[in-house]
Amino acid sequence: MNYTYMLRCSDGSLYTGWTNNIEKRVKNHNRGKGAKYTKARLPVKLAYCEKFSTSSEAMKRESKIKKLKKSEKEKLIIDFERNENMERIESFSINHLKLLPGLYVSRKDTFNDVVITTFDIRITRPNIEPVMGTAAVHAIEHIGATYLRNNSKVKENVVYFGPMGCRTGFYLILNGDYESKDIVELIKDLFNFILEFNADIPGATAIECGNYSDTNLSMAKYYSDKYLNEVLLNIKKKQLNYPK
Repeated sequence: MNYTYMLRCSDGSLYTGWTNNIEKRVKNHNRGKGAKYTKARLPVKLAYCEKFSTSSEAMKRESKIKKLKKSEKEKLIIDFERNENMERIESFSINHLKLLPGLYVSRKDTFNDVVITTFDIRITRPNIEPVMGTAAVHAIEHIGATYLRNNSKVKENVVYFGPMGCRTGFYLILNGDYESKDIVELIKDLFNFILEFNADIPGATAIECGNYSDTNLSMAKYYSDKYLNEVLLNIKKKQLNYPK
């Protein structure tokens, strides 16, 4: 991992740099081994940091920040501190580079002593495979939600079914305390239903939907078939539990 950072010097001024080891770099600055500028203004503390996959991205960002006015840099720092103080969303702690297509428990919440389980129905591999097109996602959402809310076994427990913003899968929220293995058959039935579906997509009219024309049943079937064959029909333990 590579980082673009700003340090707050003892005189209140700011120093901008980049590194591939942020903790070591800050320590070196405070030992007087980081840069001439900071050596004369010790101690320094980390005021701002951005992560990048490559060193070239970090260096480009460093160059851009150095060209900012001090007031603009201070605004970046304020926004950074605000974000750092916010509680991190649990799903962001999952290493998506290790995440395989699968069926996972994303989280469990309790309301009035009732457990609500959120499932991660991951159809494509994040940042490795292309994401699903919006039209396919939209079709799966309409057909899938309709199927689940008409399924006599679970309809009373269905809270929500809808797409992830990254377009690599869907969330299903059920009223109850479940594990991934508990709903494998349900999700098989869901995607088999979409695969065999040949009628008009439910709710896909101008009166019923805000973007009704953006649906693609053929691609919805393609992703349903892919998910069934690559995941559900022979699901493995590593596809039921998030990577460590």
